[in-house]
Amino acid sequence: MDAFFNLCKIKYAILDSYIGKFTKTNNIKTCNIFINLDYINYRFRNVSNNTQFQACGAAAFKQYASNVLNLAAHYKKWFNRNNINVKCYIYYTNAAGGFTSALIKRDYRRDYILKQDINNPDCYYVNHTINGGTQLLTSVCDYIDGVYLINTKGEEPSVTPYLIAKERPADWNYILTMDRLELQYVNYDKFSILYPSVKFGARVVNAADIWQIIGEKENKATEHLTQYDPRLFIPVMAIAGDKVRSIKKIRTIGWISILDTLEEIWNMDKDHSIVTAYEHLENLLKTKNRSLEEKYLNTYRMNMLVVSMMSRYDVMSDINKTMILSQIKDIPDKETINEISINPMIFGNYPINVEALFGRGLGYIDWSKK
Repeated sequence: MDAFFNLCKIKYAILDSYIGKFTKTNNIKTCNIFINLDYINYRFRNVSNNTQFQACGAAAFKQYASNVLNLAAHYKKWFNRNNINVKCYIYYTNAAGGFTSALIKRDYRRDYILKQDINNPDCYYVNHTINGGTQLLTSVCDYIDGVYLINTKGEEPSVTPYLIAKERPADWNYILTMDRLELQYVNYDKFSILYPSVKFGARVVNAADIWQIIGEKENKATEHLTQYDPRLFIPVMAIAGDKVRSIKKIRTIGWISILDTLEEIWNMDKDHSIVTAYEHLENLLKTKNRSLEEKYLNTYRMNMLVVSMMSRYDVMSDINKTMILSQIKDIPDKETINEISINPMIFGNYPINVEALFGRGLGYIDWSKK
């Protein structure tokens, strides 16, 4: 457990080189940082981790909650050292079913629903740890300055950064994630991805990097990989599918075929027209069987609606928007958090970095003098 959370902490030297100069040059004074806890939970839910979580014992949920808070503290400290006022949003879902996207895709997140079932023996100890940990986090985060735990319930968790950036805008937004679908955010205004990776190296991902990330993950290097239009990411994901959300790929078309097609498009269309590119991608779905072709094209269009976070935001009900935004509460109480952090009955042997969590507002630390 600890090792994976530590992997998510990108070293300050890397943050300095990627975004230190950028924030100063562009006079960035406020930032939202979004931590995709839902994907971390997804990665934990397997048989191997279940055994490891069992070994952590009855205090595993405390260890989990401490790790989540110290992950937030890690990034708050860096931004505060650079005199940037930061708000940290940690988002996940504990929905047992009933996702709104299932109205479009019937089996949406089916695999997730099965794995997070509290009675699933393959994930029993992981689920008990996550459930206990998020309950503890819910009771604690309200009292931490600028740190919010967001449970999206029946809404797709990955729409959270888009919603909050609209309703609680900042000079820039960063998403800490390894969730492939969230790479689309580099196409949205004032967004970058904090991408931790041991195999390929942690980095900050912008629009120019999106296809390189895909190429590395799929072990496929095409000649003009870094020059493909990043706006093609959504239609490509609609074809390739997404395992996390149980969206199946169309016509057994995998990433190798897709990247080869993007290379063909780049070579054929010297003007690099987005319209022409869309047409070539749709050609991948065509067959000699007219009814089958219509089926593939219809699936493609339906997939487009669920993989696009902008589309998910556009159809989100006002009730669900309010449900998410109402969880953003500011009643900071550093004294209470200090007491909680040293209480052996709460966090026990898993301390939290209170000073870094309260880097601004109450107990602000001028890190430049440290």
